[in-house]
This record gives sequence, structure tokens and C-alpha cells, in this order.
Amino acid sequence: VTDKTTFNSFRLDHLITKEHLLSFRFGYNPSTITGIQVESQNQSLGQNDFSRTGIQKLKDYSAVVTLASTLSSKTVNELRFNFGERRALFKSQNGDAVAFNISGTAFIGRELFSPVIRTETRYEWTDNINILVGNHTFKFGGDYAFVNIPAAVFELNFAGLFNFGGLGGCNLVIQLCSTPGLPTPPDFTPVQQYGLGFTINYIQGFGDPVSRINNKPMAWFAQDSWKIRRNVTFNYGVRYDYEKPARVPTVAFRDPLSGISLSAADLLAAQDAVNVQQGFPPDRNNFAPRLGIAWDINGDAKTVVRAAAGIFYDHPLLAIAFNSDIADAAQQQQGIVSAGSPSPTALLNAVQVFQGTVRVCNFAGAVPGVNCTPGVASTAEYQLGRQRFNDQTFPEFGSALPFTVPVNKAFEFAYANQANLTIERQLTKDMSISAGYLFVGAHHLPHPLDVNAPRTDLQIQNFARWSGRNPVTLTEPLTLSIPSTGAPCPGGVPLLCFTQATPAGAPAYATAGQTFALIIPGMIAAPLTNLGSRVINAAVANFFRPNAPNYFLAQALSGGAVTPAVLNSQLTGTLRSPGVIAPFSSVNAQSSDGNSKYNALNVDLKKRFSMNFQFLASYTWSHSIDDSSDLQTLLLPQDNRNFAAERANSLFDQRHRFVFSAIFASPQAWRSGDGVHKFLADFSLAPIFEMSSGRPFNILSNQDTNNDLSNQTDRPSVLPNGTLCVPGTTGCTPLITNGVFSTG
Repeated sequence: VTDKTTFNSFRLDHLITKEHLLSFRFGYNPSTITGIQVESQNQSLGQNDFSRTGIQKLKDYSAVVTLASTLSSKTVNELRFNFGERRALFKSQNGDAVAFNISGTAFIGRELFSPVIRTETRYEWTDNINILVGNHTFKFGGDYAFVNIPAAVFELNFAGLFNFGGLGGCNLVIQLCSTPGLPTPPDFTPVQQYGLGFTINYIQGFGDPVSRINNKPMAWFAQDSWKIRRNVTFNYGVRYDYEKPARVPTVAFRDPLSGISLSAADLLAAQDAVNVQQGFPPDRNNFAPRLGIAWDINGDAKTVVRAAAGIFYDHPLLAIAFNSDIADAAQQQQGIVSAGSPSPTALLNAVQVFQGTVRVCNFAGAVPGVNCTPGVASTAEYQLGRQRFNDQTFPEFGSALPFTVPVNKAFEFAYANQANLTIERQLTKDMSISAGYLFVGAHHLPHPLDVNAPRTDLQIQNFARWSGRNPVTLTEPLTLSIPSTGAPCPGGVPLLCFTQATPAGAPAYATAGQTFALIIPGMIAAPLTNLGSRVINAAVANFFRPNAPNYFLAQALSGGAVTPAVLNSQLTGTLRSPGVIAPFSSVNAQSSDGNSKYNALNVDLKKRFSMNFQFLASYTWSHSIDDSSDLQTLLLPQDNRNFAAERANSLFDQRHRFVFSAIFASPQAWRSGDGVHKFLADFSLAPIFEMSSGRPFNILSNQDTNNDLSNQTDRPSVLPNGTLCVPGTTGCTPLITNGVFSTG
């Protein structure tokens, strides 16, 4: 790890007249930091390979011009112009390799949130005026800023990512798990999965990595400091904040596999259907009053009480709007493929990409599923030696649609209610003690939430219609296979039929032996005796996400025959409702309904410098509770439909903390003392001692235990004896609770 930072500054002050002072400051601060331990995949810091560490290069320029004017004996004005520019580069130590997340062991390859190349400029005008009227000191002012990012590059997941973890032994040898008398194989460790080449999924970003965005924050304030009595001062005021962010327009896109085209208006309609947008909505009611009082109880400056309360608004990170523009499934597509067979003729899957068995159907005589890989557009370029696709040749909207990171249309700026009360008492002429209470209650905290999370209750019900029983594994409802061919149905029903059978190695289907009709071959089927109780392929149903079926997959699998209109016409009787054509799977929207509460008691004993030493002894008791400690995209709730369950001690909660600091200086008389004293003259010693309680940590299982198709936020269950276990395993939380897949 290296950190090379240089600070350069220049200052010029010019007294124009005795009433006007002009000041100019300029700064240039370049820095380069290497070996940055990234956490973009929720990894433990010690698990990053050197290739996964980051390199950050910054060049910061700043220039400030200030004009301070004394307008009268009781009026002073300050006008300031500020210019700032940051040229930022963040890249991975290895900028070419694909990434491997081996859960609990190692994170190797290129950092997925890189490179980022951004130039940000800021112009800000500020004016404050102070007016003294009797016992009142009034202050009024405002500021206006223009923040511009003319072009920024962010290659989100462009390197490609393979995840290893959560592969059960039964996935490869299912017969051992269903045959009486045979031992149940243990689950594969992530390292074993890596060695076998069986990844659980593959994610890669494609498309245009450039975004352009700007913002115009502005604020106005008024306040008064009123000296009510000689020993009482009362402060009160109000501030108003408003931001005018640029609207981010949607763009058109065409899926190269299915041929479905979406206009900019179509994409906007798809966003409206899940109540999200690109960029921030305006927030116009950010009024923030503040109050404060200082009371010298006896008027002798020995015992002072201070209290204050107010509302303080936050400025949301511009990166949220930036990400919503980039990861929109049109300008950039986040391709996701799940596990499957390494066979070149199997439907495109992560194992093929990892093992290099993808064969694009772009040659003469190519027949998908016969001599090449179905589910890949003929325009895609698979880079055999690099285990990835060319990031400018999107292969398909396949069984798993891209995820997006938009902003909720109801997004509001975060604010905090703050209050404090402090009592300070002078003990001696150079020593005092103080005790204070601090409360901070924050509201509308931003956090990611998948507003399009799968309905696992419908996954279970759909499988129960198919098999006559509940699923015994998480994969059963996702991988049920509806035949694409059959024989003419009996009784003159104008459909093809087949006889239901239990798959090899699986627990018996109660529907085995029944005749099922193919409503849409390979996609929708129903018992011949009850054609109104239909079963749909989970992937075609978009895994029962609320917004819409996967129209792209249906049209691609059918060679264009099953258009959105055809699919919609046959959804009646299934558990899947029609929707607006949308290229979304997870819609990880930045929402603003998070809350936090912080209470703290602080006791300080301090001594000013005298007799050649000073010290500060400080003890803090605090408790922080929240439901959203961070706004990273990967820090989604474990259950997106039960965000309230995330309320717990904050990740940074630290109940006790004691700090002692001091400065000891050699006496001035030692300068003329004997040899030892003279040698130690002008020395100072500044010790700092800290003792604190530990912080909580979030235990993750790295397995998708609730079938929401994400393994990055699931937690284990805790047995009465304190043992951790994965829901659905023997002796742990049942696989299904109240009709949905269980969470830890």
C-alpha cells in the first residue's frame, strides 16, 4: 500500500480600501494511492488478492476569491466565488482479467467497479451579510452552485464475474439424495466448486460506459444571535435547501437475440411500471429550523449550560444519479446467466462461459442446440482465452434479464433531527469537566431495495400445480421443464399432450401419470382435466417478478413465434400476469425510507496547558440503531418485502469508548540546566490512549436461501445453542415458512 499526496497552495490578500479586503487562494493537490482494499462485493478485506486491489489517482484544483466589505459600523458583507475541479481515476491492479468470487476464501481478478474516469467541476457563488441591531446579530445569506460532469466512464462489471459458493452435493449427484439407504453427499465448498469449474452464476456488463450529468444545488438562510441578558444568549434561524438535478433521458435498445426493440418511450413506460426513474426527483420542502441557547448560570463563567436542536438536510451522492444512468438495461446491460451444463449445445449458462465451451451460432450450417449454443445472439463475440464476451457485443436477454440501479420516484433527501444538552463546570483555573447528551434521529436515509424481487410464494404454488407437492429444494421451482413436443391430446382437444413423470432422482410427483396439455410448448402446460390451472416455465415468468414476464426469452426460444401478444393471450389461468415489456430482473432502486437513531452520553475532563502539560480524558457511551447503514447496491435487505426486519444495531455501533490524550513539554528552565536536562530541553511527549468496546458484524451465508436469485445478502439461522445453520438444511429453519422460502 502506498500513498503519495502533495499539497500546494498560494494565497494573496489585498486591501483595496480600508472597507474592502480582497483575498485569493489557489490549491493544487495531486495524489496516488495504491493497494486499496475494495469492498464492492461485501468481501472481507483480508480475502482480496493483490490483483483485486485498487489504484486511485486524483488531481484536485481549487480557487477561491473573497471580497469582505465593511458597509457600516454595524454591517459587514462577504461575497465569495469558489471554483473546484477534480480529475479522478480509479482502476484495478489487474485491468484485464475476469473476476472470481470464491466465497469465504478469495476474491481474485479485476475489481468489478472499475475503471472509473471522471472529471467534475464545481462553480459556487456565496454571499453573507451580518447586521448588528442592539442585542441582535442578524445574518442572512445564500449560495448557488453548478456541478458538472461533462463525461465520465464507469465500466460496471465489464470484466465479467464468476461466483462460487452455495452448490449442494445433490445438484450433481441427485440420486444419492433421493434413494433410501444411500448416504447424502456433503455440499461442495467454494474452493471445490472453483476446482470443478462449476460456477453458480456469471455476470458481465455490456454497452456504453459513458455518462454525462449535472446538478444545481442552492440554499438560503437567516439567523439571529440574541443576547437576551448578560449571561444568556439565544440563537435561532432557518435554512432552505433545494437542488435542481438534470433529468436523465431514457434511450432506445434492441435485443439482438429475440429481435424485440424498445424505444425510449417504451423504456420510460417500463420504469413507470415499477415507480422508478433515472436521476433524482426534485425535493422542494427542505426547510430546516435551528435553535440554540447558552446560559452562564451564575454569571461568573464557571458553570455554563448549552443546548441546541435543529433539522439538517443531506445532499444525496451524485454517484446515485450517475449509476442510474449507466445501469439502465439499455445504455448498459448487466447480463446474468446461471449454472447449467458445460455442453456446447446446452442453453447458454455460466459453466459454459467458465469452461470455454460456448460456441456462437455464426457459421454456415449452425443449428442452435445441435452444433452450437442456443441463447446467444449470432452477433456476440465469445473471447475463448479470456472466459468472457466482448463487452461491446451483448449476447442476449436470456433466462435472467439485466439488473438495474435506478432511483425511486418517491425519493426524498435525507435529514436528521439533532439535539444536544451540555453542562460544563470549571474545577480549577485550568481544569474543567463537562457532561453532554446527544441525540440524532435520521430519516429518509437512502438504501437499495429490489422493488422487483421474485414472488417466491408464486414460485412454490406454480411448482405445486406441476408436481402435486411443495418443492424440496430451491432449484425445483426454477428448473421445472415443460416438454416442447407431445402427442395429440385425446378427446379431440386441439393441443399436444404428454404424460407427467417424476424426474430421475427426484422425490415422487403426485401428478405422475396424469395427462398434461401443452398450451405453449416448452412454456405453458395444464392438466388435461383442468385446463384453467396452468403451469408456466419459471424463467418465462421472469421468476414471478411483479413487473412482467420475460417476453424476450419467450420470443427467442420460439424463434419469434411467441410474441408478447401471443404470450399474453395464454397467461390466463397461470399465476403470471401480463405487464409492460421491460428488460428488467432485479430493480435495485435507491429508496429513501431508511431510519436511524443515535443516543450518546459524553463526559470530558480537560486541563489547559499549564505547568508544562495538558490533557483530555473523554468517555462516551453511545447506542446506534438503524435499518440502512450504507447505500451500496450490494447491501440490499435480506428480504426485500420485509425491510423492517433490517432494523438492528448499526454496523458501526460502539457502546463504550475511552480516550486519553496529553502533551508533556520539558520545562523552559532545562535549556540552561545540566547535560541531561539541556539535552532533553524543548522535547515534548504527546501520548494517546484509546480503549473501546467492539462493533457488531453482519454474518452472511453466501447462499441464496430465500430464492430471490441473490446470494449476497442472505444470513444463516441461529439455533438455540448458538450454532449457525443454513435454512432448509437438516435441523435448521424449514425450507418453506408461511408459504414462502425461509430467510435466516
